[in-house]
Amino acid sequence: MSGYLTYFKQAIIYLDPGFAGPSQQISSIGECDAIDPNTMPPEVGSIQVASGIECTTYSDAQCQNPNQHLTGTQSNIAGPPDAQSILCQQAN
Repeated sequence: MSGYLTYFKQAIIYLDPGFAGPSQQISSIGECDAIDPNTMPPEVGSIQVASGIECTTYSDAQCQNPNQHLTGTQSNIAGPPDAQSILCQQAN
């Protein structure tokens, strides 16, 4: 079963740079995913992104106020880490 989930994840966000600290898997495409405060604080320090996917973090929980546009895996996200939601979609 875990292989099934691994195959369909689009991104994994991490609180800390270097893919460390609390994390959350993002499996949806084109849907706003709130960052679960029970899983991790509302900050994204690094991200692993599947091939052909890009993600945008938002400073609100409804994907209305864009914060960072991430076109690929980044071990240290420059700029403000604040993020309360994330939207991943197919890259153009």
